[in-house]
Amino acid sequence: TAPASDGLTRPDGNTGSYFEWLGSDGELYAPDDNVPADVTKLTAQFDEQFTLAPGGTYYFDLSGVSIPGTANGSLPDKTMHYVPFTYAGTVDAYKLTSEMATTEEYAQQNEYAHSLFVADYAVTHAVSWDKLHAEGLIFGKGYAAGSVEYTMRAPSGGSAATSNYSLGTPQSNEWDRILDKNGGYIKNWGKMESWGQDTSPYTLSNRVVRGYHSPRKFADANTTLDFPYFGFRPVLEVLNPDTLGTDGLKAVTLDLGGGKLGGSPDTIQIIVKTGESFTAPASDGLTRPDGNTGSYFKWRDSNGKLYAPGDNVPADVTRLTAQFDS
Repeated sequence: TAPASDGLTRPDGNTGSYFEWLGSDGELYAPDDNVPADVTKLTAQFDEQFTLAPGGTYYFDLSGVSIPGTANGSLPDKTMHYVPFTYAGTVDAYKLTSEMATTEEYAQQNEYAHSLFVADYAVTHAVSWDKLHAEGLIFGKGYAAGSVEYTMRAPSGGSAATSNYSLGTPQSNEWDRILDKNGGYIKNWGKMESWGQDTSPYTLSNRVVRGYHSPRKFADANTTLDFPYFGFRPVLEVLNPDTLGTDGLKAVTLDLGGGKLGGSPDTIQIIVKTGESFTAPASDGLTRPDGNTGSYFKWRDSNGKLYAPGDNVPADVTRLTAQFDS
């Protein structure tokens, strides 16, 4: 059993309430969780900005974002109304705001704790760094969902590496910090490279790409190239964590009610701001139940109240069930 946090003093300056143990297997364990027999080390984790547990999958509507390139055929919803992201939690890493080859000095001076959701897929591919940059997607553009404000952008990935399969350097880049936290948080990296923010110090017209043969693989490519295996895997950085508070992010469960997303009937979750109403999600991207050829669609809450997509949903709702029949 994972030990208690009671009796331990939090690090200096840390006034939060989050606590879990990071196992030598890369998994997180709350006190009293069952820990596998092969785990030989547990490291206390105090630094999460939010009580939302890292590692969960949450869906975001990117259909209104102008993302250049070809939609990834592996996405469960090609219309991008439902795009899966993994919550990586809080990472202590640097990001860039303009084109530069990142130095260790810059990284040390600009590391900061911030909370990230990372897309489970490169959402588009056959797209150049330049085209993404022209849309503001490399260094960040505003995005809002569930009354929560984010910045959507490419992750920092380091400017160099000692070999193709080593960590990027500086090592405090977001790509490696996410993998350091859990090797499973960046998914579907095979045969698809994801553009990063950083400039190569050796060829200033090149930018870093990560993934392909392994999640750690490091390479760089010219900003104009749009080969099919160059993709955009966005991260969503949660803005204003102090204003939101540690309990500021709330998961709402969507029961598909016999419908499917990408062939799966499983429930999914979205993120909304705790204590505030939110907009009922779209029906686009969901497949109707077998044999259902109608057009009716609404969401039903646990009290039986119905909401059409786009309707305002009260803040206390935690579960919505899809209704395909009136």
